[in-house]
Formats: sequence, structure tokens, C-alpha cells
Amino acid sequence: MMRLIIFLLLPTLLSCGKSEVTDNKGQVEVSEEIVTTVPIDSNVIKKEVEPNLDEGEILPVKLTDQIRGEGVLVMKSEPEGLSSEDTLSVYNSDNSSYVSWCYENNYFKVKSDNYNLLEITTEVLTDYNINPRAFYPEYQIIHFEVVEENEKYYEVILNAKNNTVKRIPKSSNWKYYTWEEYLKTVYVMYGGDNPLKAEPKEESNIIYKFNDYFFKVVKIKGDWAKIQCNDDCKECDKGNLEGWIKWKDGNKLLVSLGIIC
Repeated sequence: MMRLIIFLLLPTLLSCGKSEVTDNKGQVEVSEEIVTTVPIDSNVIKKEVEPNLDEGEILPVKLTDQIRGEGVLVMKSEPEGLSSEDTLSVYNSDNSSYVSWCYENNYFKVKSDNYNLLEITTEVLTDYNINPRAFYPEYQIIHFEVVEENEKYYEVILNAKNNTVKRIPKSSNWKYYTWEEYLKTVYVMYGGDNPLKAEPKEESNIIYKFNDYFFKVVKIKGDWAKIQCNDDCKECDKGNLEGWIKWKDGNKLLVSLGIIC
């Protein structure tokens, strides 16, 4: 059974609330900026998770192994605050709307083109240079990496593959996590070359090395994370399996992350 563990995405139809940024004359500006498209790997789920499991499967967060932001911006879902009638937008640097969405009518608008939110294809996202860290409309999940913030906006990476930056106004519909905080909200899986260890150091004894359970982070110590086997997705039949893994090396993410199972 699917269990929604954490938070989703995009704007404007008939009954959806209107949310636009205007210039100082009250006119909505439309940007015709040109973007470079980068293909999204349709096999990314298989490549990133690589589960050798008898049961359980997670939707991965990691579409790239590069950590480009200081933290992650997560769209809240009901009942945490986001109403299906709310319209949300991602804006260009000139405050014109680039992409908008609303769940009331599954409305998705990018530039001047309208789509059904639940029928968005990889090709459409690629054409408009959209590839956030996580995007699952059917589960109301969207996560953006944040590179900067000020009093009004989060500067976010719209495309995690090429550092396309847009902005999202601060509101109660979004929650910002540092990377250390974010890790504690998702599932973690590690590979055989990055095994579970007794202590947070390279020379420590290996406790378990296989990629066949789902873990939750209980403690962060620099580049190391203490993780504990979690029963949500698959039974932890090895008892209290816990230890330390190296979750990053500089700006490189060393683990696979998951949202729902």
C-alpha cells in the first residue's frame, strides 16, 4: 500500500485563486526568455534506486548526485496547509510568471501554454527546462533546491541538471529545509561501496553493506549520517539495524533518497 510520507507542485483555472507578480504599474509582465533544454532520463528511477528487494519500492528524490543548493524547498500538501484551490507559481527574475499550477482543476500553465497537471510528460518538462529535485504531481510532491533567499523570495533551481534558477515568493505553502533537516524527512538507501559502519569514520568496521532496506536518518555529523532501518516500506527482519554512512562528499550526494512507498 502506498503511504504518503512527505509533501508536491504547480497554476490557474476557473476556480483557482489567482497569484501573479506585477510590475510597479500593476501590469503583469511576460518573459520570452530563451532556455536551453536538457533531456530528462526516463530510466532515472531504476538507475538511482537499484533495489534488490522482495517488497517495497520508493520514488527517488535524487535526479542528480550534485548538491547545488544550501537547502530544499518543499511544497506542502493537504492537510498541512495547501488548499487544492491555491494557485502557485515560479517566477522569472523580472517577476513575470514562468510556470503556474492549481490542483482544483489539475491546471498547469508554463509560459502561455496550458496543460493538464496530471498528464504532464517528460517531453513537456524537457521542452520548458523543468527538472526539479523531485516532481510527482499525482502525489502532490515537488521539491526545489534553494541557492539563495531574501525577505521575499527563494531563489530555486528549476532544472537540477543545468542550474536554471527561478524564484518562488515566500508563503505558508512552502517549507524550507537545510540539507541536514531534509535528510531526516526522507528515506535513505546506500550502495555497496558506501556501507553501513559502526562509527562515522572511513576506517570503522562495516556493519552491513547491501542495498536492500530503507533507512531513516536519526543524526547528522558533518558528512556522515546515523541511520536506522525503517519498517514503512519493508520489514526490518535483521532487528535493530543501524549505523553510520557517508551521505555526501563535498557537493556530491552519495546516497539515494526516497519520498513515498
